[in-house]
Amino acid sequence: MVNWHLPDVADLDDVQLSSVLRNINRWTAEGRLRAAQNPATRSYLQAGLRLLAEALMPPEDGEEATDPVIHPLVAFLSRKKVVDEVNEEAHPELPRRGSVGGLRDLWDPHRDYLMDLLRTALLEDAWVSAVPATTKEQVLALGDPISMVRALALANARSVPKHASFRFQLLATLLTAHEPELHEPLVEAYETLNRSWSEVFGAVIAAQGYKLREGITLEMLTNMLMALAEGLSLRIVAAPDPVILDDEKGTTLMETAALALLSSCVEPLDGDVSFEDYVRARFGGQHQDPGAETPRRGLA
Repeated sequence: MVNWHLPDVADLDDVQLSSVLRNINRWTAEGRLRAAQNPATRSYLQAGLRLLAEALMPPEDGEEATDPVIHPLVAFLSRKKVVDEVNEEAHPELPRRGSVGGLRDLWDPHRDYLMDLLRTALLEDAWVSAVPATTKEQVLALGDPISMVRALALANARSVPKHASFRFQLLATLLTAHEPELHEPLVEAYETLNRSWSEVFGAVIAAQGYKLREGITLEMLTNMLMALAEGLSLRIVAAPDPVILDDEKGTTLMETAALALLSSCVEPLDGDVSFEDYVRARFGGQHQDPGAETPRRGLA
């Protein structure tokens, strides 16, 4: 079974912050570059990411809320909260002391810090990072298409409630109505996500000796599958239901939905039935795929 783990959300090792941050409080490009490379800048951002994850994730079993009176979304990213969180920095190369003045020196007004923090969360966090290098090989090694789709669907569904990444995306999406600058990182995030996963989907289809029907592109299929995963992920987060994900039994509706979508979008390599003709035949009362006179084991 495919099983990968997302990295620590606050780990910004090897991240080129100069290409991510847009609101550093410096007049020149050189000054902004130096500030972005300053360890203190990374320390403030990592502290904010930890606070963001704490506010958006449910408490673990037995863990009490940080403040029973004030909801964490009210004041979880105030300057003082961020500075206090810097003291919890575990990375040995980063400063463990910060100050309100130091944070204000880098970002003023504080909204600029919040926007750069969300950009960092969207562009560098695991939810939008490339598919782990071993994932495609693990999936293809499973052999048959149902096992492949089941492994991908279950791994994805199980990761959603355990990590803050998806919630970051939802928060940023809601804020775009008042913060249009978040549109850019959201678009980049989706492009990265789709480009990465399309390689996996394309490899799964090709490994079974199939191709996409005329009228369906790999980009279209990836967008549909990712939208499906996103919609069901929202259900997993907002209203957990064993029909959507039964972690104990290892079943998820994502598997059934993805197989239903794939089976209508692919055909054997020697097939010539377009997607539109396939659907017309189905709804026209023909119960056999007009492009599948010879039965084959696989996705179609």
